[in-house]
Amino acid sequence: MLTTAFIDRFYNLKTAFKAKHINCSLKDNKILFAFSLKEDLFKLGYLREPLTEKSHFTVMVDQILSLMDFVEYFKLNMKIGL
Repeated sequence: MLTTAFIDRFYNLKTAFKAKHINCSLKDNKILFAFSLKEDLFKLGYLREPLTEKSHFTVMVDQILSLMDFVEYFKLNMKIGL
């Protein structure tokens, strides 16, 4: 699991997500990534703004796409036989 390619990708995450700190944990054939970010990736809008504000949905879609890119980047959707 800890190949040079994985470690290189892991360190690139800090830049890609603009994270202060990143951590990775492996246990029982599962992997957990933890990011220390300035903003909440799952927040949708603000209470004082209307729900019709399109920019909130654009941000949400961009965040979902970045998570999908993350899965593809680490090939988390494949069984690679490690």
